[in-house]
Amino acid sequence: MIRTNHWILLIMVLCAGCARKSEPPTAPKNAPPKKAIMLSGKDFDNWQGIAQDHRAYRGEHGEGGVYTLSWGRWTSPRFVVESQSFYRFTYETRSHSDAYATARCFDEAGAEMDADNYTGIDPSEDWIANDLYFMARPLSRHATVNLEAIDGELQMRNISVWNATRNDVRRGMDRLYKTLPPVDFTPPADRWKHLSRTRRKLRAGKEVRVLFLGDSIANDFCNSHFQLLVERQYRGATVPLTPSVRGSTGARYYRRDNRVQAYVVDHAPDLVVFMNLGYSDIPSILDVMKQVRASIDPDFLAMTGAISLPDSRLAALSIKDARTYFQNAAHLRATTLRQAAYFCQRMQTVANTERISIFNSRQVWEEYLAGCGKPNEWYLRDGIHANERGKQILARIAEILFSDGET
Repeated sequence: MIRTNHWILLIMVLCAGCARKSEPPTAPKNAPPKKAIMLSGKDFDNWQGIAQDHRAYRGEHGEGGVYTLSWGRWTSPRFVVESQSFYRFTYETRSHSDAYATARCFDEAGAEMDADNYTGIDPSEDWIANDLYFMARPLSRHATVNLEAIDGELQMRNISVWNATRNDVRRGMDRLYKTLPPVDFTPPADRWKHLSRTRRKLRAGKEVRVLFLGDSIANDFCNSHFQLLVERQYRGATVPLTPSVRGSTGARYYRRDNRVQAYVVDHAPDLVVFMNLGYSDIPSILDVMKQVRASIDPDFLAMTGAISLPDSRLAALSIKDARTYFQNAAHLRATTLRQAAYFCQRMQTVANTERISIFNSRQVWEEYLAGCGKPNEWYLRDGIHANERGKQILARIAEILFSDGET
């Protein structure tokens, strides 16, 4: 017979088993992790005001977690990021004039990296929700997010930075693209002729390391996150992207002082894209290629610039002033198209011997602009650089350029 105390013990064990069965099931091991918040600026604790252009910074706290900025940059504390990972910067703004939002990265030594991510903030009398997806630059360790008032009062609230997956970024890109006139053009049929290794790796679902060498226009192209659209076309492929850029530079800058080593070779790219490196300095471009090939042998693609126009005065113009300028800039557009076409024509004469592909992104952009029904400044954050709408058009141009097939 079972003694009474043994019966009590048995009942306790059975009850414990029932309690365990009633608990909700645990998440499977392969479930995606919950997105972690990297930064919350609800109360703007530890944020810092920075003066710009030798003018004193002006900003103040308000009620309800609102911060009002009249001039300068309002920057977050630094937070830890993982190299080439993606993040989502969300913020609400109200402004009567154009303003900027940006993400900046810092290397292991704490130095700010050249490749930042700038976008424009649309003026609005009501509060509007914004987000900026950004990639931590290769070899970066920390980042900040910033908002900048350039010509009038900017109010902000509810600022956060979140981890983002590649699919998160793609979904954000698709949401924005649905609001834009679509891109439609036929890519050059011979575009893969000198990119055979790149194409082979993409088709095989392998990793293709892409490096952009250029200026701030090339940086905007990288900030379009076009590589995520290319990945979606090729099952299993990954396209790590390195924006190896420096503002207001050309091929002549990169060819000197062994800069090719740090800007290109050290990153071991499979594809090097030259963008906006100077229409009249083909010898410097060829010299950069020669230096690269002395150490590694990637594919090469030369692209003209897009979006911006070659007038240095535009960089200092606000969107308001640029609007008037662009209405009378037909002659400048025509000149730019001729320059781009001439550059491509000259590069084609050496394309086979140098094994380099050529793409006139300027022509595609101008054709899109002529037919989209939107003014040029709608795609700009200042007189010369793209906002998120402009970057999204660049991304879709690249998506078509790198599409499989001959047409």
